[in-house]
Amino acid sequence: MFQTAPVVKKLLLLNIGLFILQLILKYFSMSLVGLLALFPTNSSYYEPHQIITHQFVHAGWLHLILNMFALVTIAPVVEEKIGSKKFIIFYLLCGVGAALLHLYFLTVNMPMVGASGAIYGMLLYFTFIKPNEKVFILFIPIGIKAKYLIPILLLVEIILATNGSNDGVGHWAHIGGAITGTVLYLLNRENK
Repeated sequence: MFQTAPVVKKLLLLNIGLFILQLILKYFSMSLVGLLALFPTNSSYYEPHQIITHQFVHAGWLHLILNMFALVTIAPVVEEKIGSKKFIIFYLLCGVGAALLHLYFLTVNMPMVGASGAIYGMLLYFTFIKPNEKVFILFIPIGIKAKYLIPILLLVEIILATNGSNDGVGHWAHIGGAITGTVLYLLNRENK
């Protein structure tokens, strides 16, 4: 899988490596999250680089595992389709789109972490190029065609975001990543 998706492999290793570093620094009462997480723009902790760096730190093992599972199962198809150079730009832009929409609708003063905005961008791109491909959700052994599953997941995100869910999940970020992935797919399709 990684022979044809070298950027996915590097992203996987970077995310895992930074998570291990987070754990080590936490042991010494230091925080990598405080430097890389996306803080609200009115926070004294906010720095512009966080619009990108938030994508590489995670809130815990489960958060990391879910995002990396999606990364290694969906992203190689996207990277193979558009090429490694375009893929890394696509991935980062989906994360930026996620960050911007999250910041626009931010209602709680909490930092945001995780790759899921970029992952949602990839999910949408994947759905456009492989609509009939079955996608598996972690712990559910039945595959569902992307053209059915991904819109349902996105609809759930929209419902949770617009109902003001305070579950600590960046629903607006997921939507922002999905919108960015859709726009980038359409732009890429138009340029061929």
